[in-house]
Amino acid sequence: MVAEVMYQKLKDLYEKYLGHRTALDLYNSGEEGRNNFLVDVDKYSKYLIPGNVLFLGCSIGHRVWAYQQKGWDAHGCDISEWAINNAITNNCINYDIKDMEYKDKQFDNVVGFDVLEHIPLEYFDEVLKQCLRITNKCFLARIPYCEQNVEFRRYSQDNILMEHMIHVPPEWWLEQFRKCFSGWQESYERVEGTNWWLYKYQR
Repeated sequence: MVAEVMYQKLKDLYEKYLGHRTALDLYNSGEEGRNNFLVDVDKYSKYLIPGNVLFLGCSIGHRVWAYQQKGWDAHGCDISEWAINNAITNNCINYDIKDMEYKDKQFDNVVGFDVLEHIPLEYFDEVLKQCLRITNKCFLARIPYCEQNVEFRRYSQDNILMEHMIHVPPEWWLEQFRKCFSGWQESYERVEGTNWWLYKYQR
């Protein structure tokens, strides 16, 4: 019951999340603002397998839009109804990622950038099972770990407060991913110059 209450509070938080509006403002600011989203494609598309791609926690769909601009068959889902109602592109659905209704192996690539650490630990296994179920070829996750703040579950970036329900070292994530994606090819690395780690699992 405590976990359910916590999860509902988390849903409420991301329904009103300032980051959705910040991304929308950046998109609406003109070509220079939108170019920020396109840089993401150039940086990370090399890790993906040719085919379609689903972005978990897609917010207003700015990554979905950016990848579509580069020729990808891109899709997204987000827990925030406001974000999906204000999505800047199509193929974005209002889904809770622990209850996704996608078909088995529907997506060649499933991507979770700065998403999984926001899931309450009680629901983490179910979310990871869902990721495995809908992933056909490649799963890619990006997760922050700020060693200097290991006791904190939230941090402020550009005046945006973000709640981290799971704040653990990269080794913990590796253990969880390895159990879920057993037998898949693994690679992981620290994103240069940042506190983010990138984890890739490929059939």
